[in-house]
Formats: sequence, structure tokens, C-alpha cells
Amino acid sequence: MNTEQEMQQVKGRIAEVYARRERLKRELETGGLAPRAGLARLAETDQELSALDSRFKQLWDAAQARAKAEPSPALAVWLAGQGLAHCHARTDTGMTPLMLAALKGERALLEELLALGADPNHVNDDDHHALWFACVHGDPALLALLIERGADIDNVNVNGVTCAVYAASTGKLDVLKCLVEAGADLSKETSGGYTALDSAATLPVLKYLRSLVVA
Repeated sequence: MNTEQEMQQVKGRIAEVYARRERLKRELETGGLAPRAGLARLAETDQELSALDSRFKQLWDAAQARAKAEPSPALAVWLAGQGLAHCHARTDTGMTPLMLAALKGERALLEELLALGADPNHVNDDDHHALWFACVHGDPALLALLIERGADIDNVNVNGVTCAVYAASTGKLDVLKCLVEAGADLSKETSGGYTALDSAATLPVLKYLRSLVVA
């Protein structure tokens, strides 16, 4: 889970706990709760709310610090070479620096972009995200890094194709194994109704996927 995802989760919890707090106050006011028990529960709820507020502030401050962070000279030069003004810029087809770094296999740049707050789940105009482009490049180490940082393994593009279906259809067995080990859903179908097994392009991929079905 990345910072943005956790912030949304904490924000939702704050709303839930605050609503619970308001219900407790109403029950106390109307006599629905005994004063001692009601006040104790209200105090516990206030503590929980305070802890959530503190966590949200920590996440917010961290996100703001990353947003203000300057790229290294190497990353700045690379961004300029891609025609991108900053770490969160996009090309005319919606490609982000993270997607381009994944596509080109630039691990060091990928790590720095993630540290600067690049979202691994942003998608381009075809609904491809950075993990898809790491699959295209073919280095399982890049996949593992992006998955560790919260990339959606089962993201689908405009044709309903997942990374696992792509890997199977292009014969990239090492990439497919990495996705499966990380929990990829092999039952997902494309908009044409094809699964990864249906899309297997080579005999090694077909044997691997069949072995999973048998297992």
C-alpha cells in the first residue's frame, strides 16, 4: 500500500469513527447510555480519533515533503531527455516518468521516482500502468519492486488485458511466474473472453499454466 492509498484508508476510518462519536453523544444526551459507560466509550473513541488524525498528518507531511523534493542531477537530465518537466509530468499519451523508466528498465531511476512519490497505479490513455511496462521490459526484479510498492497486479487495460494475460501471450515465462507468485488472478478474462491459459503463446508457458490448474 502506498502513501496515497493509506491516506484514503485513514480518511475513511476518520469519517467512520467520527460518525460513531456523534452517535454516542446523541445516546448520552437522550439517556440511551448510562453516563459512566457512555463517557468511557466516548473517551475511547476520542483517543482513536486522535490517533487517526495524527497518522493522517504524518502521511500528509510525508507526501508534501516528497512533492517538494528535487530530483537528482541524473534524474533531472533523464527527465529532460524524455521531454518531461518534472517527476509527475505526462506525455501526450498519458505516460508518466515511472512508466517510461519501467519500460526502459531504469531500475535506479524507478527507485528514485517511487521515493519522490510517483504513483505506481497511475495509468496512461490505454489504462496501462508502470507494472505493465515493467512486464514489457521483462525484468522480474522491476516487477517485484513495483509490486512491493503497491502496484495493482490485476489492473486491466482498455481491452481487459491483465499483466498475466500479456505475459502469457508473449511467452514471458519468468515474468508470468513473478506475477503468479505475487498473487495474480489467472481467472480474469479479457474483453474477448480469454484467460492467461487461453492466451499461452509458447509450450513452456502452456505447460506452466496447466500445471497450476492441475495443482
